[in-house]
Amino acid sequence: MRRTLSRWIALAAASTCTLSLGCAFATDIFNPGLLSSVGLDPARFLPAPGSVVVAFTNNLPVGVTFVSIKASDAADLTIGARVIETAVDANSTISEVLDCPIGLFSPGSLTNDFQRDPVAAFVTVGDGVEEVQYANAALLSSRDFTCGDLINVIIGPAANEAGIAITIRVVPGR
Repeated sequence: MRRTLSRWIALAAASTCTLSLGCAFATDIFNPGLLSSVGLDPARFLPAPGSVVVAFTNNLPVGVTFVSIKASDAADLTIGARVIETAVDANSTISEVLDCPIGLFSPGSLTNDFQRDPVAAFVTVGDGVEEVQYANAALLSSRDFTCGDLINVIIGPAANEAGIAITIRVVPGR
């Protein structure tokens, strides 16, 4: 009986030790410092936690439908791409929360062959609809925004000319 009990205690101690060392090794695999030291990019394995809030602001006296894209990989828009359509009433703001990681955000949509289409808003004008284009470059993660930031997409009268313009303002987060 004593012999059987001591074997169980030894087996339990060995199992506990093995499991604790195994868990420690498993957490080291996902340690950013260890990944960097062996030449791997930690962001590829450990995505940035959090989210980006995108506020669509309509400063026009009529309704607008914003169109924008979010992609996980800025170099390849076929990976994790999503088209976001948001209808906003006159002189209103509606927000959308996007989970990180985000590689690229841009007003506009995607063509059938995954190229950026600059048409970023549809403005209700009388009985018709006017298309408004966003002519600037797409916003890239780490260069133009980071997780936790607020991206404000604003449509309103153009500052220096007649017509309607889309501008973007990034408000840093935490």
